[in-house]
Amino acid sequence: MVENGELSVSMVRRFAYDALLMDVQMPGMDGLAATRAIRQDEAAEQAPRRLHIIGLTAGAGAEIGEECRSAGMDFHLSKPANRETVVGAILRLLHPTPA
Repeated sequence: MVENGELSVSMVRRFAYDALLMDVQMPGMDGLAATRAIRQDEAAEQAPRRLHIIGLTAGAGAEIGEECRSAGMDFHLSKPANRETVVGAILRLLHPTPA
């Protein structure tokens, strides 16, 4: 856990993660800006795989969902999110069902 978006980006640059829960509203650099920075790093480095990012937001509705997708998040969950919802989202990202 980190306190803000800048630290999120810093940690992703230092360590390899399979998935990231990103709070959309954080002090300083918010989760949307942090996600954009991570996606820019991936593009610049031609990363072999894309980090899975799940946005967590107190907001609901199509508008916030579109903001999250536009920033590069895979999808978002509305808070409060229970353990079952978060684990289910992570499992769907790490083990997608075949089309």
